[in-house]
Amino acid sequence: MFPGISIPAEGLPSFMAGEAWAVKVPGNPAPIAVGTTTMSCTEALKAGLPGKALKIAHYYGDLLWESVEGPYVPNAGFLEDAVFEDPTLSSAQISASFDGANDGSQDQLNGIDDEEMGQHVDVADVKSEPSSASVALLRK
Repeated sequence: MFPGISIPAEGLPSFMAGEAWAVKVPGNPAPIAVGTTTMSCTEALKAGLPGKALKIAHYYGDLLWESVEGPYVPNAGFLEDAVFEDPTLSSAQISASFDGANDGSQDQLNGIDDEEMGQHVDVADVKSEPSSASVALLRK
């Protein structure tokens, strides 16, 4: 749903209805779902960003994912029933800050802000709707 999408400071990116996009958890570079936009950016803004943003085609843990022998798990943030930020990215940032090398600009370059750290998405939420406050969209 549009109300659960993290919109960047520069605003909503341009998109057309039917474009392929990916859903990710802030702080985790791997997508948790893919789908197509339900309306254009212009239509969404004109309507006040209501309703579903994507028609989800596939998501982490769905039947397609389970049908593969030894399915691929992108990183340690992907648990059986929830997806969190990638802890290897978080620990690298923490290590850098202890070394005095991280002044916060690295988080901005990675698209991570302090409010997003520690958030997660329950995989069950993605199955029905992409509507968590900790969901960000990425253009495919």
